[in-house]
Amino acid sequence: MLGAMAERKRRPIGAKKRQEILQRDNYACRVCGRNPITHPGLPLEVDHIVPFSEGGTDDVSNLQTLCLLCNRGKGSTEALNKALDSDLRNLLDHINPDINKTIAATGYAVVVANSEEFAELAQTNSYFDGYEIDVLPNTISGYHAGFALGIYTLNDNGASKTHFQIAQRR
Repeated sequence: MLGAMAERKRRPIGAKKRQEILQRDNYACRVCGRNPITHPGLPLEVDHIVPFSEGGTDDVSNLQTLCLLCNRGKGSTEALNKALDSDLRNLLDHINPDINKTIAATGYAVVVANSEEFAELAQTNSYFDGYEIDVLPNTISGYHAGFALGIYTLNDNGASKTHFQIAQRR
């Protein structure tokens, strides 16, 4: 039909405009605030606030910086949170399956884990903040150190441990 509105074709956002948006937003995700300095390797994307498919334009006022996870989860936050919760529960099982069992039974667990395991757990939780994690004030180093302080890591690597309490947010 000659009178029908022509279908809009989406073109990639140019490098200059992409750089302008990243600079304007201080190279930080406008949803979660993370940036590649505080989270090395964090991929940033330029996103349409009003989606192109819903009539949004490539004007700078309709563009924002989002990290990969926030951009992918933008349309389906509930599904993303379920996936991240599953990832976090898998990490807890990797540390020690008793953690998930204890949280289910009592609402919280006290844990001693390798510092590397704790860092991965804290980073995963930072994406959706589904758990409250409080580091307890102990310096624990060495093989089997801190064993009596809480549910203990199954993979003791002899290095530093982090003693913490974890509870699911309500």
